[in-house]
Amino acid sequence: MVKKGKINFDQTKLLIILMLILAAGISIYSPNFLTGRNIRNIFTQNAVTGILAVGMTLVMISGGIDLGVGNLVSFIGCLMALMLKNGMGEGPAMLLALLTATLCGIITGAIVSFTSAQPFIITLGMMNVYKALALITANGSDIPIGTQFQFLGKTYLYTILFPVWIFIVLFLLLYLILSRTSLGRTVYCIGSNPEAAYISGIAVKSQKILIYGLNGFITGFAALVLLSRLGSAGPTMGDNYEMQAISACAIGGVTLTGGVGSAAGVFLGVLFLGLVRNGLNMMGVPSFYQYLVNGVIIIIAVVFSNYAEQKKS
Repeated sequence: MVKKGKINFDQTKLLIILMLILAAGISIYSPNFLTGRNIRNIFTQNAVTGILAVGMTLVMISGGIDLGVGNLVSFIGCLMALMLKNGMGEGPAMLLALLTATLCGIITGAIVSFTSAQPFIITLGMMNVYKALALITANGSDIPIGTQFQFLGKTYLYTILFPVWIFIVLFLLLYLILSRTSLGRTVYCIGSNPEAAYISGIAVKSQKILIYGLNGFITGFAALVLLSRLGSAGPTMGDNYEMQAISACAIGGVTLTGGVGSAAGVFLGVLFLGLVRNGLNMMGVPSFYQYLVNGVIIIIAVVFSNYAEQKKS
């Protein structure tokens, strides 16, 4: 049974209310907070997290998780930069980088599917594998790309950077996939009850591999966007991005047990985290207190989601 209903609506509505309250409160301390320029900055600063959250949403609703996406961003970014440095054209390098990222996702999905091991443990191991690959590829140092490959991260379209448009379009596609396609229904079914999904004729293992493969492809794309934006690659460029993506999903109403979540909720979760970070920066709050605030917000969001799910059940 697909668990789409009250929990998603309630959490989404709560996020909208909290964002309005936060925006009003922060704007009292900083009149520049609600300016068009700062709103664009919030979207720009969280575009990569938003792109990663698209793939993570599919994985988590299907009952999985992927702790390796941050280090996969580092590995693919370093791989792309190394290929550019060695004279490969941007088109072939992008294609090879995306194929590599997709293959990494497929391998992860195959291990999770055919071993029946916990995705948390498998992807924890893959996280270390990707970190090693990033360090080996970059030889432990940054790889600058100079003026190459700027179009994906530094191009403006109607005064808005291209990564923001990518972030928005991907979430629109995610919404369509989850609400209008058989793949979306399959994702919810597998996350809700994999045994029932198998009995109903769904090829659970192959679908999980497909989901992790899509997540790998999206992660690779996020790596290319980040590389283009930064102008260099390094073994630490993707650090902590996995936590940001998972946090956005949790705040947006996606539960770790699977079967629950929405594109709109995760989209708001990404923006909510960005709004909090931006607001705390504008208020001059030290970074170590910001970690505390972010941690408390995530805990509250997860507790609320679990409570709402249990009440509904």
